[in-house]
Amino acid sequence: RDTAESLYYIGRTIQSKGNNDEALKPLREALSIKENLFGKEGKETTETRSEISFILDEKGEVDESLELHELNLRIRKKVLGIEHPDTAMSV
Repeated sequence: RDTAESLYYIGRTIQSKGNNDEALKPLREALSIKENLFGKEGKETTETRSEISFILDEKGEVDESLELHELNLRIRKKVLGIEHPDTAMSV
């Protein structure tokens, strides 16, 4: 878990410096670890997936970004329900 969090924050820091391409590598590694630890539907997993989708959108890779956003929305509807604030933020 600590490794995944470290990778996540490294990716976020790289992104804040304006290097989206380089930021994706540690974020994708963090996502993979979180999927193994918390499952594809875990809150930590969906948060990391969202961060990746935002970066992809900024890079103009809208198809993959949309795919990740839609996956998170389906997961949040299933796990949290349609009325939950996290689900509403995914719409």
